[in-house]
Amino acid sequence: MLKLLRNGTSASNSSPSNPARPISANQANFVPNEQAGVQNYFATGSRAILLGTAIINISHLGTNFKARALIDSGSEATFITERLFNLIRLPFQVVQAQVSGLNQTVAAQSKKLCSFTIRSPTRPALQLETTAYVLPQLAGNLPSYPIPQNFLRDLPDFPLADPKFYESAQIDVLIGADILPSVLLSGAKTNICGSLLGQETIFGWVLTGPVSASAQSRISSFSTQISHAYDNSLDKLLTKFWEVEDIPTKLVKESDSMCEKNFLQTTTRSECGKYVVTLPFRDPEHIGSGLGHSRSFALAQFLRNEQRLKRDEALKARYDSVIQEYLDLKHMRQVLPTHDCNAYYMPHHAVLKPESVTTKLRVVFNASSPSSNGTSLNDILHAGPVLQSDLTIQILKWRYFRYVFNADIEKMYRQIWVDPRH
Repeated sequence: MLKLLRNGTSASNSSPSNPARPISANQANFVPNEQAGVQNYFATGSRAILLGTAIINISHLGTNFKARALIDSGSEATFITERLFNLIRLPFQVVQAQVSGLNQTVAAQSKKLCSFTIRSPTRPALQLETTAYVLPQLAGNLPSYPIPQNFLRDLPDFPLADPKFYESAQIDVLIGADILPSVLLSGAKTNICGSLLGQETIFGWVLTGPVSASAQSRISSFSTQISHAYDNSLDKLLTKFWEVEDIPTKLVKESDSMCEKNFLQTTTRSECGKYVVTLPFRDPEHIGSGLGHSRSFALAQFLRNEQRLKRDEALKARYDSVIQEYLDLKHMRQVLPTHDCNAYYMPHHAVLKPESVTTKLRVVFNASSPSSNGTSLNDILHAGPVLQSDLTIQILKWRYFRYVFNADIEKMYRQIWVDPRH
């Protein structure tokens, strides 16, 4: 983010405090080129501008983290500080993104893109999933100047997004224009305390604008910075190598976290040692309430499948053998005809793979078949995360071992039972 020095002048004075030391030829490839310098800066300004801030909750894996956010409609993306990113331990993807400011100048570079959920402290039911680029620092403490107490006397009584907007504090999140339409509401008030604009958001009212139009010119900042720079090309090359070789962390979605939570809380073991799991319904309190009648649709599919099997006796024999195996292994049982709308009938059909070595015929049960109201079983369930490892990552892991075994578990998914209540 660029900080504007209003109606001011700036000057810099840079001079090396120590000249560069000569190095021998055998050191040239190993010793970085060092240079020290002293820089003085000052800036003057005549007006103090208040930027909009809000207190938000960042939700990750069921835990809320309080953070102070800057509302910036001039930013194309959302950003988060590396301090908060490390505190929450957010999953991330490795990226190469340049952050540019005025005149297309590159202000910073981000190498991480993380995902999280933003919640409103005043409206817990509202949630906003977003991605954010990670930067070491977003801005200095805001506001960067003291707010006069007499200026706050005329403040109206309404819920503020940042109740202590007048206290200088660190900014950990920058909310950009990518999610701003989901943050802003229709309410707006002008001439608050004489010069501020109030904008209603899901977090409360955000105040922006000039604090005082009659402030006299004064020196707003004066600093001396001693910099010690060196050529760290070797460090950058090594860091780049590590990033290329590193296995990226998967982004964990909120729905995937809910599936994992459901698995940890409801999974049990039967008397024979088998795992018993429950289905990850989107609305656990109203299981199956969104489904219509499905028996007639499944029966129609069954009759079409029977007509197909009659035309191929060999296929019918193999199909009957698979279904009989389901019954023999007690992976399936016969039920009485019922019109209970809470029951979902899954149609099934044959999928042939003649080139397969192990399973040439597979019976597929279609849980995406719609019921009478257009809703299927898959529509009311969480899809869940991808459980299989990426092939590239798997091969990279194999490098750590001398011998690697690859085997197929027969009827793996059918070894896990579904809760009888479902």
